[in-house]
Amino acid sequence: MMNVDDILLSPHFHKNWDTRMGCDPSPEAVMAVIRSGIRVHSGRELRDLANQRFVMLAVYWHPDLDIVISVDTTMRPWRAISVLSRDSWRRRQERKIRKPKRRKHDKPGGRLRRKPTEKKWRFR
Repeated sequence: MMNVDDILLSPHFHKNWDTRMGCDPSPEAVMAVIRSGIRVHSGRELRDLANQRFVMLAVYWHPDLDIVISVDTTMRPWRAISVLSRDSWRRRQERKIRKPKRRKHDKPGGRLRRKPTEKKWRFR
């Protein structure tokens, strides 16, 4: 089992936890949420053909608090990366409804299709 010292909190996690939960996070509280939560996805470290490191974050969901925590479990100590709540998801959905994504032909000067060009045939 992990110790309390086995998790670090990123600045992004600190900011989001304070915004979504209304209090300053402590490593003990975060580990308690992770232990009592449900693991949705386990973390993995992958390598591409050029031997570059790629990390898939572990995802934990706590149904009572209705939050999702992303954790980098490939590092020792673990590092909490992000926390999401239902309110942040709702705000994102409202933003999508209010401001739809602009398509290329909606932008000023944009065209849906390329302008046809004349083909110059060259005979030898």
